[in-house]
Amino acid sequence: MRLIHLLTTFMLAGILLSCSSKNEDADLKRPSNREVRQLYELATSDNFEKITAKMASCKDMPATYTEEMQNALKMHAQQIKQTKGGIKGFSVNDIEAFRSDDGYAADAHIQVEYNDSTTEEILFRLVYDNGKWILR
Repeated sequence: MRLIHLLTTFMLAGILLSCSSKNEDADLKRPSNREVRQLYELATSDNFEKITAKMASCKDMPATYTEEMQNALKMHAQQIKQTKGGIKGFSVNDIEAFRSDDGYAADAHIQVEYNDSTTEEILFRLVYDNGKWILR
């Protein structure tokens, strides 16, 4: 009898914990597919100043840091154009939102198709900052 009582207690605790975790997930901030698409289009554009203006990692950083980031982005874009002919298209496969130390974040799984007919799935991280989603 004592064993049945103990098992019942553990089962009830498990049910309560699973219900509370579902409630926590319900209030997670999640970017829409449209928001992810817009940010990825920006991130793959040649407007490097606008890209860094939407990057959490450049927020409150010295201008020299932002300029270095813009140069790195430019070099990466040139490398993609040289090795793969540029980006032909992309699709958002999945968006996983989660809590981070600073609030909310999301990982978008994006399938990228290049002009050389190769494809690749990339992980595209976003963070929620002042009421909107921005690039990490």
